[in-house]
Amino acid sequence: MNNKLLGQYFLKDKNIINKICNLYENNLADLCEIGCGRGALTKYLISKTINFLGIEYDPILVSYCKKVFNINIIHEDILTTTLTYKNIISNLPYYLSKQFVIDIICKHQSENYILMFQKEFAKKICSVNNAIGITFALCSKIKIEFDISPQCFNPAPSVYSSVISISMHQNNISIRQKILNKLLHFESFGNKKIKEFDCRFHEISIETWKSYLNDMIH
Repeated sequence: MNNKLLGQYFLKDKNIINKICNLYENNLADLCEIGCGRGALTKYLISKTINFLGIEYDPILVSYCKKVFNINIIHEDILTTTLTYKNIISNLPYYLSKQFVIDIICKHQSENYILMFQKEFAKKICSVNNAIGITFALCSKIKIEFDISPQCFNPAPSVYSSVISISMHQNNISIRQKILNKLLHFESFGNKKIKEFDCRFHEISIETWKSYLNDMIH
């Protein structure tokens, strides 16, 4: 039932499934799962809230999850959707990762995220040597929770994966957009010295960024 053209890899390891589901407490005000797939996580997540929404791009899997789990699920492209649910959990195809995290910063109104990415990409957005990672450091609490072996999926991907958590504390989307755009501008200097800091982009500390962008953040 997997569609390789859509980059589908389905979780099968029960221990990993439990670890992911346990990152969210019970009795949530709401919960939106993006990329329900065959429902490996879904069947446990639906007990955590009475306000559950599934979003799935594959129409075959939308029908499957509706039939098996009797859930509220819609057939939609996440890249054309604006999320308003407070709590999000996602296992998207990895080729969508970069655009999705940019949308988290610049478009989505949600507060809490549990997300699965390719391990190297997860490390990148949790580091403070690139524009996206610095934006998350300034606007959220972001953390790598644990890594996942390829053998935990069917079929097995060629890379390791990581689960990360994000809790946004800067909820003004306009401010987040301005911060990211400013950082992308400076990042475009590459290895050239930036006049305002008298050093290269990757040499600037997070404390310096906080001070420089203070007016935007507050």
